[in-house]
Amino acid sequence: MTKNKSTDELISDIKDTREIDTFLQENKAALHFPSIAEYLNTHRLAKQLSCASLARASNLTRAYIQQIMTGQKSAPSRNTLLCIALAMKLSYEETVLLLKYAQAGPLYPRNPSDSIIMHSLRHEISLIDTELKLAEHGLPPLSSAREGA
Repeated sequence: MTKNKSTDELISDIKDTREIDTFLQENKAALHFPSIAEYLNTHRLAKQLSCASLARASNLTRAYIQQIMTGQKSAPSRNTLLCIALAMKLSYEETVLLLKYAQAGPLYPRNPSDSIIMHSLRHEISLIDTELKLAEHGLPPLSSAREGA
């Protein structure tokens, strides 16, 4: 019924409901994830970034950034999202939500690459410096498996 239900409250409601259709109807607002485009555009506009400047900072083409921002490209790779997050200087928490909304794998601190990315997000380290740190440790760059570059 309310959009501000916690995940634990939703889990409790699922356990207590006999009909999933009822649960879905009563919790419709709480079950909405923004699209990747909605989420990124909200942050891009708040940071007063143009698609062109974001493309330069993320080392992606402007056309590809525009496809993501308009929703034409609705499922960019995890690495592409991480490049955009670093280029936009999203916080660690904002990036965690981005990955969740994109249904991409979460950052995992036992993964050396993810540890470097987490550190970069927490300390506002640029994409290029993050890529250099990955290379310094013999890890693949974020750009190696990215579309739109």
